[in-house]
Amino acid sequence: MCWVVAVTHNRSRLRGFVLSKRKSVILTFPPLLVPCYHELYPSLPTLAAILRKRGWKAIQLDLNSEFMDWFVQSRKYHALVNSWRKSLNRYESRSSIGRSDLMEYFKGKRMLTLNRLLVKNNYGSRYCVERLVRDAFKEIAEGGGPRTASELRSAVCSTDEVWRLMREFYRYYFEKLRVDKPCFVGISLVMGPQLVPGLQLARWMKRHLWPDVPIFCGGALSTLLKDDVCEFILKCGVTGIVKWEGEEAVVEIAKELSKKRPNYKAVPNLFYSHRKKIISSDAIPTVHMGSYPVPYYEKDMVVQYQPSWLTVIAGRKCYWGKCSYCDFQKLYNRHQMKDPKKVAAEMGELMRDHGQKTIYLSCDSITPEYVEKMCLAIIDQKIQVPWFSFIRVDNGYTNGIFELMCRAGCVATQLGLESLDSDVLRRVNKGYSSDEAVNF
Repeated sequence: MCWVVAVTHNRSRLRGFVLSKRKSVILTFPPLLVPCYHELYPSLPTLAAILRKRGWKAIQLDLNSEFMDWFVQSRKYHALVNSWRKSLNRYESRSSIGRSDLMEYFKGKRMLTLNRLLVKNNYGSRYCVERLVRDAFKEIAEGGGPRTASELRSAVCSTDEVWRLMREFYRYYFEKLRVDKPCFVGISLVMGPQLVPGLQLARWMKRHLWPDVPIFCGGALSTLLKDDVCEFILKCGVTGIVKWEGEEAVVEIAKELSKKRPNYKAVPNLFYSHRKKIISSDAIPTVHMGSYPVPYYEKDMVVQYQPSWLTVIAGRKCYWGKCSYCDFQKLYNRHQMKDPKKVAAEMGELMRDHGQKTIYLSCDSITPEYVEKMCLAIIDQKIQVPWFSFIRVDNGYTNGIFELMCRAGCVATQLGLESLDSDVLRRVNKGYSSDEAVNF
């Protein structure tokens, strides 16, 4: 689970929230720079629910959506709009446009159209913001971010305008936020494009906010990072990196930092530096997901961002788990699914708390047998909420299963279908033939 947490002890005000004198937690999600504007990733509400269950007050901050809102009103964005407009005027003044210039012409035309729609909707058009931000950060977002320690070092220390803009956003946001000094800070790393913004956030906090506050990184990307990249991250002011699942680790970090002499060795799945040596704590077995509470989505956050869907984590790790190219298998020790009745109950609770919201059932892939049990539980509990999930080509998905899914409120499925070439499917060990995929 991707996570980030900051613990505070004093009274402060934040977005209308009043933090009590008991320990409080701030969960945040750094800019991701890919089209996911105003979509709430499940890491924050899941960890918030776990911490609240243990008596902590958890407040969630989505820097991803905050950054996009800020960016479309920034000087950089307006400069981009002016450059697109000038480029378009230059092309339109010509009697003819060469083939090599057509792409630039149509790009300027498209971006200015998006900008007009954006302004018309008072910066409320989700699609426009996503496309405009992606274009501005195209190289980072499509390249997946730095892959080696040297590439990461160059990006984090870069003086390019793009990264100066990111630091300007952090300064603006945290000056407005005015949060008390925390016990520790954690930064969620989910995908490659988020790595540099996350580390810049860590460096900025160390230099301008809390030089003596421990900072921890965690999340799916953290688990997949190579050792040399992890070593560089620890030199950026990061105290430790949580690999694999972080639900238990974040609670143990809070426990240890409440002591006079914290022992990071007691924190599971932690990669950290001690006396200039890199140390890895013991990994713990996967905790059964049935013990986790319902994700806690702050009502004010849902109202503010108006996400297209809310997420319920149905399971972890693909039940097939043999595709040669997939690195998601490294994230978890074993495949596991929540009890179908519990998943149905969580869907119903989110629907009652936040109105008629679509639910995304998060799992790398769901078996036909599980889907059947879950659909029957949804129907039995009289839950009426649209939902969708991820499935793979599997002959167990019969017409009867799909009809049952429709009755239970399923509105769409995401299908992992990378190729229809039989040789490619065999080489990557997809577990089905091209004919089976076509007939699915």
